[in-house]
Amino acid sequence: MSGEIEKMILFSLALWLVSVCGLVQGNVAPLSLSDCWPDAVGTGVSLSPLDGGSVPDSVFSWFPGVETVLRTQAQVLSLQETRDNGATVSRYCFRPDVPVTIAEATAGLSTYQTVFMQTEPLPGYSPPPATAHVPMIMIDVENGQLAAADVLTGQTMAEYTSLPITSVRFTYHVTPTEASFSALGNYVIGNATFGVRGLRTRDGKFFVTGSSPSPLPFRDIRQQFHIPAPGGVYGETVGRVGLEGTVFQGPTVSVCTDDWGVQAGLQVSGTVALPSLAGAPSHSDVIVRLTDGRYHLSTGVIVDNRSLQSLVHTITGQDIPFFSAVGTPGVGVGLSFADNETSLLGTPCLGYREEPLATELGGTVPKDLHMVLRAQLPRDCGGEVFCQLSKMMLGDSAALLLTGRLSAASIAVSGGLQDVTAGPLTFSSVELFMEFSRGLTATYGLGFQVEMQFPVQGAVAHGTASTQYLTVGGQLRWLVGTPTIGGTLYMRGVWERAFGLDFLSFGNINMGLQFTIGAPYPTGGQFGGLLQLGSNCFSRADYSANGNCFGGQVYVGLSSHPDDNYFYGRVEAVTLQKLLRVFGSDFQMPTSIGNSGFPTGLEMGFHLCL
Repeated sequence: MSGEIEKMILFSLALWLVSVCGLVQGNVAPLSLSDCWPDAVGTGVSLSPLDGGSVPDSVFSWFPGVETVLRTQAQVLSLQETRDNGATVSRYCFRPDVPVTIAEATAGLSTYQTVFMQTEPLPGYSPPPATAHVPMIMIDVENGQLAAADVLTGQTMAEYTSLPITSVRFTYHVTPTEASFSALGNYVIGNATFGVRGLRTRDGKFFVTGSSPSPLPFRDIRQQFHIPAPGGVYGETVGRVGLEGTVFQGPTVSVCTDDWGVQAGLQVSGTVALPSLAGAPSHSDVIVRLTDGRYHLSTGVIVDNRSLQSLVHTITGQDIPFFSAVGTPGVGVGLSFADNETSLLGTPCLGYREEPLATELGGTVPKDLHMVLRAQLPRDCGGEVFCQLSKMMLGDSAALLLTGRLSAASIAVSGGLQDVTAGPLTFSSVELFMEFSRGLTATYGLGFQVEMQFPVQGAVAHGTASTQYLTVGGQLRWLVGTPTIGGTLYMRGVWERAFGLDFLSFGNINMGLQFTIGAPYPTGGQFGGLLQLGSNCFSRADYSANGNCFGGQVYVGLSSHPDDNYFYGRVEAVTLQKLLRVFGSDFQMPTSIGNSGFPTGLEMGFHLCL
C-alpha cells in the first residue's frame, strides 16, 4: 500500500514540475518583432538577440534604477529599421526575468508622477499602482541619441475607445521633450492593419498615429466611412486623375477626436501611382473630416520634381535639363480635390503634409479643385545665365507661384513671386490674379496683391504651426466692365503676446472698402478680426465659463453684389465673473449675477440680402 502511495506522490510531483516548467517556458518565450515593433514598415528590419552587457551604455541613461536587471537578468532583443529617408533607428526590448515594479522602472523619469496625477491621462484609463510589475521596456535610439522609451504597464484591452483600437497594450511613453501614457494597438481600414499609438494632446484631445505594411486602396477609405461616390466637379476630377482606382503604398494614418472623444477626422498619407501621371510616384494625403453630421473627403496629390521628370521622360522619351537643374524644394505641383470646404483649425493631426499644399492650404481646404505650382530657384545655377540674373534681381530664395481654383460657381487664377528680396525689404508674395464668378449676376475681376513679413516679439500662430513673423498685405481688385474698385488690408495669423503684453492676442484681420467712381461714399467693404484675452490659453477648457481666457471673432461683408454680403460672429463663454477673472480680479460675485452672460458662448452666421 505504501508503495502505491509513494508512486502517486511521485506522479503528482512530476505533474507539478511539468506544469511549473510549462509556466516558466511560457513566461520566457523568445521576444519577437510583434512584441517589440509591430508597426515597423521601413525598407528593412533586422532582429538580433543580445546579451545585456553588449548594449551601449547610453541606452540605460533614463533607467539607472534597473540598469543591472536589464543588463544581467532580462531577455534582450535588438531591432534596426532603415527608414525611407535613410535614417537608421534601433529599438532595444528588455523583458525582465525578475519582478520589476513601475516605481523602480520610472525612478529616473522625473515626469512620471506629474503625468500619473492627471485626472484622465487617456480616455477612460487609470494608471496602475506603483507596485505593479513591468512586463517589458522598449528604448529607441536614432542616430546615436535616445529618441523615445516605453515602460509597459502590464494593462491590456481587447478593444479600446470607439475608434476602435484593438489588441491594446498601455505604456508610459517618454521622449526628450514630452511624456504621457499611451495606448499601443491596431487600427483597421479595409484589409490594412495599422500599428498605432494613441496619446493625449496638450489641449486634452486624444489622437492616434501609426503605419501599415499593407497596401490600402483609395476606395476602401471611402467605403469605411460610408462616403458616397464623388460627384460634381470633385467627382469629375477624381475620375480624370484616376484616384478612385489608386492604392496607397506604405500608408500612414492619423486620427483625432473632438472635445467629447468622438472621431472628428482621419488622414491617410502615402505614395500612389496615378495613371494620369503615367504611373509616376506621387505623395497623396486623404483627409476625412466629420462636418454637419457626416464625413467628407479632401484629397491632395503632390507631383514633386522627381515625378515631373519621370512624367516628362515618359511622354517625350527624353530628359529636360530644366527639371534636373531645379533643386530642393524645386518644382512642386499640388492638386487638391474636396467635396466640401474643410476647416483644419483645432485638428492638429490633419493637414496636407507636403509642399506646396502644406503652406497654401494650411488652415482650410477649399471645396472642389485647387491647383498650386511652386518653382524654387535652384541653390546652384550651374552656370545658367538666366538663373544667375534672377537671383541677382529677386534674391536667392525667390520662387514662382501659380494657383488656380475651379468650382461650379467660379474660376480663379493667380500668378506671382514669393520671398522676393528688394534691398532691406522682403516681400512674401507679389501676384496678379483674375477671377470669374457665376452667382445671381456674373462678375469678372482683376487684381494685384502684395504681402510682407515683419519680425515681432512673441509668436504668430498659423493653425497648428507658429513663426516669429507677422504677415501683412494689401489687395486691389477691379470689377471688369464697371467703375468699381476695392482695396483690402489684412493680417494673417494670430499674434500671441502682442506688443509684449502676455494677456493680448489678435489677428486674422481684414479691413477693406469698395468704391464706385462718382459715388460720394463707399459702396461696400469687409471688416473683421479675432481677439483673445488671457494668459496661457492652450486648450478649449481655458475658454470655458470656468477658464481664464476670453476669445471672439467677427467678420462682416457688405457689397452691391448679393453674394458678397455676409456676417459671422463667435464669442467664447463669457460671464461677469469670468470677465473679472480674465482681468486679474479675485472678487467673487453672487452666483446668480456672476453667471450672467453667455456661459456656453455664442455663434451665428448668415448671408445678407440687401
